[in-house]
Amino acid sequence: TDKFEIVTEVTQPISGVQKKPSPVQVLTKKLGIPLLFPESAKDPEFLNQLENLNVDLCVTAAYGNFLPKKFLSIPKFGTVNIHPSLLPQYRGAAPVQRCIENGDTDTGVSVAFTVLKMDAGPIITQVPYKLTGNEKASQVLSECFDLGTKALLHALPGIFSKSITTTPQDDSMKSEAPKINKQEGLIDFSTMTALQIHNKCRAFTDWPGIMCTLQIGPEDSPLINMKIVTTVVLESKNETSKLSRDISVIKLSRAGKTIKLLRIVCGDGSVLGVLEVLPPGSKTMQVLAYLNGIKSTDKRMRWIAPEALNTAVH
Repeated sequence: TDKFEIVTEVTQPISGVQKKPSPVQVLTKKLGIPLLFPESAKDPEFLNQLENLNVDLCVTAAYGNFLPKKFLSIPKFGTVNIHPSLLPQYRGAAPVQRCIENGDTDTGVSVAFTVLKMDAGPIITQVPYKLTGNEKASQVLSECFDLGTKALLHALPGIFSKSITTTPQDDSMKSEAPKINKQEGLIDFSTMTALQIHNKCRAFTDWPGIMCTLQIGPEDSPLINMKIVTTVVLESKNETSKLSRDISVIKLSRAGKTIKLLRIVCGDGSVLGVLEVLPPGSKTMQVLAYLNGIKSTDKRMRWIAPEALNTAVH
């Protein structure tokens, strides 16, 4: 079998308050592979370094940095990207998140050559991925990148021999997957359906999560900004259910176990079940553990619509 030498890894610089190295940086150090982390792929010094390495092929995956013409001209056999969608669907920064948010039943991963236009290059190969409606984005991303990596390894000999057959993308079929902003994680039970909230919860699991405002106890109790971590749709649209701010606690049998969850009726009468929450300053916990931690004897719970709040989203 042919062997390929990895001459360098390129990743984003360390950022954030904690200054923790990324998984790429940790693995690269462990394997003893040289590492470059330019502020921008346009950086002249970085481009010179890359050119001096006599690179045959560049492979990118979730790099999140624009690759200029100068970069793309360096590798002899081009630059190949692993993109977790069935291109030309969901071009952009958040393909899996947008796919799950939209409630799609199918997605996949594409291996494609990189061109100046974002995610628009000719497709080398694609692998489909079926969705059940309960996966979270982190799981789908991980599995799609795993599938994409295997597909790329299979295609490498053909790329190097220039015998690979590619398929141009049909721009008329394209859809966009724009970057997520924090405000999108704010939930309004009065205007959203249970399925919309469930899908958004699954899509935004890593960041920013979905946030609602709760009140526990009397009407003058302090408000709590609560992240919802895991949900289930208990009932789709139900004409007999009426929107209510009151949240009840019910029991549900799952995988042979009886668990407690929050029951929330949404604007169209559909009913959402909340299984796990992330309270402020705490860690993710099941609803039962959260309820047990409430010291007040009055555990009546209700949600507050965003328009009723004067507080900013945190």
